[in-house]
Order: sequence, then C-alpha cells, then structure tokens
Amino acid sequence: MDDPECHKITIPTPTPKEESKGLGGGAIAGIVIGVIAAIVIIAVLVWLFVFRKKSSATQPEP
Repeated sequence: MDDPECHKITIPTPTPKEESKGLGGGAIAGIVIGVIAAIVIIAVLVWLFVFRKKSSATQPEP
C-alpha cells in the first residue's frame, strides 16, 4: 500500500502564450477616434476663427 507511484502528483505547466505583435483592436480604435476628434476640433476652431473675422469685418462700427 505504500507504493511511491501511488502518491505522485503532477502539476501541469501552463503553455506559454504566443506574443502578439502590433496593436490590438481596441488600441487601433482608440487612435482612430482620437484622430477624428482632433480633426473635428481643429476644423471647428478654424471655422469659428474665419467666421468671426468675416462677421466683424462686415459690421460697421457705431
């Protein structure tokens, strides 16, 4: 009954995960959304700057 093979415990070793190269989908989506937001903000600021210049130039001063 005291057979050493009977009490042997084996612990499975985790298989190493393959390292992914490049950016994940979430990172790419975040970059795209950030770039689009930056372009929209810049476009709005340019439009406001041009619109204010034109509106102040066309109104006569009292």
